[in-house]
Amino acid sequence: MAEIPHKSIAAQTYNACWDLLERPRTQSEDLALIELAYTSRYHWQQVGGPQEWAISDWMVSRVYATLGHGALAVAHAAAAHAHNSSTFPAWLIASLHEGSARAALAAHDLARCDTSISAARTALASESDAADAAFIQQQLDEVVGMRRAGNDSPLVQE
Repeated sequence: MAEIPHKSIAAQTYNACWDLLERPRTQSEDLALIELAYTSRYHWQQVGGPQEWAISDWMVSRVYATLGHGALAVAHAAAAHAHNSSTFPAWLIASLHEGSARAALAAHDLARCDTSISAARTALASESDAADAAFIQQQLDEVVGMRRAGNDSPLVQE
């Protein structure tokens, strides 16, 4: 029996998720997005470690938040945090909090969204790699923009 190339499949399906997330999609592509996220998650569970598991749960959460399934987004954001380790780089911790903020926003939990934005900013302040920090900051800015556009409730101060 041939060995399954889990790492290759995990990376390919993760990248395919990003490609679909970044463009307009049809309904069938929305379903494909869910399938890709779970496929990547499954294969990372076979060959990855806590960091890959957290990132794959983050991606599933991101997909569900994008598609407006708040409860599922929150559940997978929580699963991503369950893998949190003291060895994670600051950018990843910030990214997990960004994912929680995005999921909370999709679930209309504005208080949790604001708390997660604040936690992401705190974690991001510890990131020494400028490129990693800029990438996560861009995602966080997107969440903050959606948060501001969606309602007039107080938002954490920048």
